[in-house]
Amino acid sequence: MRLALECPNYLLKDIQPLVDFDWILTHLVLEDEVYARHYRESKNFKVLDNSVNELLEPCSLEDMERAAEYVSPDLIVPPDHLGDFEATKESLEQGLSLWGHDTLLPVVQGDTTDEALDCAYYYDVKLGFNSVAVPYDITCKRTDSRYIMAVARDYVVQNLTGSGLEVHLLGFTTVDELVGYQDNLKVKSVDTGVPVLYGMNLKHLDEPWDFKKDKPTMSQMVSFQEFMDTSIRSSPNPSDRLSAIFWNICYLRKIIRGAE
Repeated sequence: MRLALECPNYLLKDIQPLVDFDWILTHLVLEDEVYARHYRESKNFKVLDNSVNELLEPCSLEDMERAAEYVSPDLIVPPDHLGDFEATKESLEQGLSLWGHDTLLPVVQGDTTDEALDCAYYYDVKLGFNSVAVPYDITCKRTDSRYIMAVARDYVVQNLTGSGLEVHLLGFTTVDELVGYQDNLKVKSVDTGVPVLYGMNLKHLDEPWDFKKDKPTMSQMVSFQEFMDTSIRSSPNPSDRLSAIFWNICYLRKIIRGAE
């Protein structure tokens, strides 16, 4: 399983050399010069995401066109709408007219499991896609427990890969969820900021932590850094946090290696 990692700007030079491919957020390309320049200059395989996880609404096709022109992605995740297959389908059809079939990685969406599976069937049988992305919160509320989200997505993913589709995991909720995909060679990749956020908080992925998914991981990382920059309280040496992040990335790689 291939790995992409999200991180704040100040960690780009430390973290991004450790990835297998780039996962690029459209809204940050348009808003943040440092972030945009890093990915413009990157030589990695690049995937441009529509930022719906961070903004709760996807960036517009016009904004995605602007971002794509700047960073030159190899794949584009067209706008998807949380829990809404029909709106996602409409955006995908518009994306097809702009970028073509081979440039797009469509996202499975649906309010229920049946609707999500119907969505994937449409991508597969009607449009001929052999790869799709599946969100960590498919059919769930973000206030649901991470365990519930993991179980819900696992059911969807097992159905999709059983029918022959390859899957990219949009984030993850629990380490056990990823362990469950180790024998599934159709689960090809994952993007996440979780090992970075854990490390910033001096937490290791193998220890319990009441980590919530109701706020996007990237937003939590940025908020944490802003707090650290302004806090008058003493804190551990920044190298301790970086060491914890590296430990988490190594630990995660050991887990996903089983899916190669």
